[in-house]
This record gives sequence, C-alpha cells and structure tokens, in this order.
Amino acid sequence: MGRFINIFASVCLVLVGMTLQSCSAEDNNMVDTNPAKEVKSVNIEKKWIAAHFNFTPECDRVSKEAYQKSSIEISLKNGTFTAVDQYSLKQSKGVYVLEGNRLTMKSDRGNTFIYKIVELNQRDAVVEAIGDKNILSIELVSFE
Repeated sequence: MGRFINIFASVCLVLVGMTLQSCSAEDNNMVDTNPAKEVKSVNIEKKWIAAHFNFTPECDRVSKEAYQKSSIEISLKNGTFTAVDQYSLKQSKGVYVLEGNRLTMKSDRGNTFIYKIVELNQRDAVVEAIGDKNILSIELVSFE
C-alpha cells in the first residue's frame, strides 16, 4: 500500500509540474496579433468596413436605421477613395488627404467628410467625425 501511495504521489507531482510548465510557456508565447499602427497612408490604404456608428443626440431615428442597415465598404488607395453602401448599392468616389491624424475626404459630388483617426490597428480603427450632424464616431474593421 505504501508503494502505491509513493507512485501515486510521484505521478501527481509530475502532472502538476507539466501543467505549470505548460501555462508558463503559453504566457511567454502570447503575441499581439493586432498591434497599434502609426497613422500614415501606408497603414490606412486598404478596404475598410464600417462596423459600428456612434450617433449625435440630434440624429433622428430614420437616419440611425439607415446607417445601421448599411454595410459601407470604404477602399483607400493612392489618395483616392471608393465607398459603397452594400444595402442601397450607392457608390461614392473621390480623393482623400491625410494630415497627421486628420483624414479629409472630398467626393466627386462635392461633399467633404473630415475624420480624426483616434485609434489605428492592423485590423481595426476608430475615427471621430468632425462636423457631422449625425455621426460622432465610427468603428472600422479590415480583413486585409
């Protein structure tokens, strides 16, 4: 009986040691798969999808519903942009200028949209809308 207890205790000690070593190895191998990026053209030029909108208190219910039903894809490349609302299939094209963390987009229809890039990562971004009567901020995601 004493021999069985010694063997059982040894096996338990080995298993506990392996478990602790395994946890320790996992902790050391954690890699941030979505690190913060510097705000510059090379890091924003890709296809973005507007995932979430934060609205101003003045935004009416009809406008909120239209934004929430939309799936807006925005492609930025070489100083130009294309935005497509996948719900209504409306498309807008134009040029953009990035100055620091301020993104100014001018559509070919004469509309100007100004955003402040608050957070930029490999796969997501948060932008504040400047001077927009409906939108406070937009959360963007990218799968590129």
